[in-house]
Amino acid sequence: MQFSSTLLVLQHTHILIMLIPGSFTERVWYTLTNQVGVGETVSYGELAKLSGSSPAASRAVGQAMRTNNVMLIIPCHRVILANGETGNYGGGKRNSVKSWLLQHEKGH
Repeated sequence: MQFSSTLLVLQHTHILIMLIPGSFTERVWYTLTNQVGVGETVSYGELAKLSGSSPAASRAVGQAMRTNNVMLIIPCHRVILANGETGNYGGGKRNSVKSWLLQHEKGH
């Protein structure tokens, strides 16, 4: 995966995602994609900290996850609540999908 000044370009795919260069969302998505591997999870606060912000920015991380329209490419399902619960996925409409994805990844 490589970031340019205005685009996230996913190698070996034809998907381009427009991001504002240096934006909070770009940092969060980049950090999630590059530092949280398959089968791993991270809390919203931990992801904020990994992205260079205060753990108090956890709500902003949640907003960055909500704006993700390519959920399997930018694996927002790996971001969970600090208490270990899955939280809401797709606005709460896809919680069973999030649980399935997490279980599936742990098995691989």
